Amino acid sequence: MGVARIGLDRRELASIAGLRFSRSMGAGRDGRMANSFQPTRRAMFAVWDDDHSVETFLADHPIAERWGAARSAWHVRLALISARGEWAGRCILDDVLPAPVAHTGPVVTLTRAAVRFRSIPAFVRASRTVTESLDEVPGLRRVVGVGEVPIARLGTVAVWDSDVSATEAAASWPAHTAAMGAARDGGWFSESLFARFAPTASSGTWAGGDPFTDAAAGLCAGQVARA
Repeated sequence: MGVARIGLDRRELASIAGLRFSRSMGAGRDGRMANSFQPTRRAMFAVWDDDHSVETFLADHPIAERWGAARSAWHVRLALISARGEWAGRCILDDVLPAPVAHTGPVVTLTRAAVRFRSIPAFVRASRTVTESLDEVPGLRRVVGVGEVPIARLGTVAVWDSDVSATEAAASWPAHTAAMGAARDGGWFSESLFARFAPTASSGTWAGGDPFTDAAAGLCAGQVARA
């Protein structure tokens, strides 16, 4: 289930009923960022019309069957808390209804950026600095780099103790804030997206456990799998 399937899956995903937006992507080592992609790891992010569309896909679609055959896989359903930015020229989450009540448990964040070719060297240097500081970030349970194209079209999926942890890190994580300031001032990205979600259900394992229970106990779905 290596990277060769990413393009093939995209063609299959384009015809699924109830699927508003999806991307099949490569993924990095657990706990690493965008410059560590592994050929046997993949991820998918999708925005669905409703639960029925998701259940139908999981029950009988060949892509879902391949995910089920992976050595390990983690699947999470997400309710939107907030989002800003675009993916592939679209505001893919603008018409997704937000979570109905204030969320107090763990949250999932999704980042995605299209890096301009001239900015790739600076971006790679900044990414290494951010990666080296991961262990210093309070409240960060899991993070993995994902991407459609290594370096040029990439992002991260992260699990946090709480929404407070995620938002405070965005404002006060020194390596990250320095990188984001440099990206803004240097015009590194042609587009970017940042979104926060409340998990509503999950199954499987990520890095040998469930990131929601290891520390404490519109519809979107994300998956990370290891062949």
